[in-house]
Amino acid sequence: MNMRIGIFSDTYAPDVNGVVTSVMLLQKTLEDHGHEVFVITNHPKLIDIHYQNHVLRLPGIKLKSLYGYVMTSPIQLRAYRMIRKMKLDLIHVHSDFGVGMFSRFISFRLNLPIVFTYHTEIENYTHYINPLELRSVEKFSRFAVAKLSKQLGDHSTAVIAPSKKTKDMLLRYGVKKDIFIVPTGVDLERFSSASLDINRMKKIRLAYGILPEECLFIYVGRIAKEKSIDLVIDGFHHVDFESFKCKLLIVGDGPQLNELRQQVLDLNLEKQVKFAGKKSADDVPYYYNAAQAFICASRTETQGLTYLEAMASGLPILARPDKVLEGLVHEGTTGFYFETAEELARTVERFARRSKEEVDELKKNIHETIRQLDREVFYHNIMEVYESALKDFNPE
Repeated sequence: MNMRIGIFSDTYAPDVNGVVTSVMLLQKTLEDHGHEVFVITNHPKLIDIHYQNHVLRLPGIKLKSLYGYVMTSPIQLRAYRMIRKMKLDLIHVHSDFGVGMFSRFISFRLNLPIVFTYHTEIENYTHYINPLELRSVEKFSRFAVAKLSKQLGDHSTAVIAPSKKTKDMLLRYGVKKDIFIVPTGVDLERFSSASLDINRMKKIRLAYGILPEECLFIYVGRIAKEKSIDLVIDGFHHVDFESFKCKLLIVGDGPQLNELRQQVLDLNLEKQVKFAGKKSADDVPYYYNAAQAFICASRTETQGLTYLEAMASGLPILARPDKVLEGLVHEGTTGFYFETAEELARTVERFARRSKEEVDELKKNIHETIRQLDREVFYHNIMEVYESALKDFNPE
């Protein structure tokens, strides 16, 4: 049965982040299977609603203190009338506030089932509203996050967690609804080196002064405190660059960028650590494929889409142990773990001296692991949730 699905999200193209990647993959996959998809999102420069190509944008306000998060009103009467004409079968919401709240208004008024994907560990982002790091504010913020998450979960027809780690967190919050674990899929063809222009990858390395014989480690993602990029940079400070020819390329933008640039200067790592800035979605696969390994020290991921994208690009993962990586990164098989900056340095050095045969074996293992998250598998898992939600909402 083909469906008319409304995807509600506070963030959408041209934004570049994990939620946008997930939403756009979902949209494209559903459309490729014959479903009609409408995206309801917002835009900070609008003073009225704007509808084009099945995308309805609502006026919003950019909150600079919250990393440019765009907040929109949960009540939009003109938008409501337009959505009513879409004759939706189901709502799939990817946001907690703003557009997320509006989706619940729509669900109530139009009597529609609502599927809620929990993308962000909000409790790990409270520093944006608590810059002074006051313990009382931190404690209250985490309490409020738990209560809000429980309310949103329990007032949904079905809840999706992209990983067991996220499901466990929602259960800890007290969410009573059934929680489906559905990892976001990845478009394997998009990130495969076989479908990319090798000369474009060479130009990327040349642009940042990466020699052909140098081992390039890459980080792709938001440049923010919760990503622990400072630990990665500190780790490179401990690498023996005389013996191991390697560099680090940091791709992305965010509130901690200037602070990290200064850290690189303070540690005299300007030659070894490069910043590429924010890149378009079309550029990102080329940046992954220009590198030899992906490196990330974050422990705040609900799934970690950049890990999946990196593995789809054939890159081994260097990361700190985290539940979100269970079943994905196996020590010595698809990647390597570290805890401290010193351990990271030794891990980088060990990887840099691996033979081509050893790296090829890693890539083979990575391919076997990541193909389980192909977007077709993702589609069938999503449809099971949708069908369950429709059945629970309209039991007959």
